[in-house]
Amino acid sequence: MNTKNLAVITLSVAFTLGLSACDKPEAYDEAGNKVDQSSQRIGDRMGDQATEADTAITDATLTTKVKTDLLTEAGLKSSDISVNTLDGVVTLTGTTDTQENSDRAKQIASEVTGVKNVLNQLTLKP
Repeated sequence: MNTKNLAVITLSVAFTLGLSACDKPEAYDEAGNKVDQSSQRIGDRMGDQATEADTAITDATLTTKVKTDLLTEAGLKSSDISVNTLDGVVTLTGTTDTQENSDRAKQIASEVTGVKNVLNQLTLKP
């Protein structure tokens, strides 16, 4: 069940429970408050999930952009370099044939818009 369906069902149940208490005049305010509180909790949870999804999409996009830029760099064997991104921090692993290529790979990754930091864990081929 997706988040929207869960939210609609929860709000419907809260609203129904609130209405069932409305035959008692003193319960009007309490029922309304409970519906408001339930709605707020659902909204908060949906916002948290949306933020997590946005971060995952952003990280995947950054990884793709870095890999593409490495692939188009002449003289850099990008097939030996793995790229992972978490919260905007790119980690490069694998091997390069020279220190200059390792440094160049880090520079390329750091120039991608949205990258917060680059961890260069590349090693030199023996």
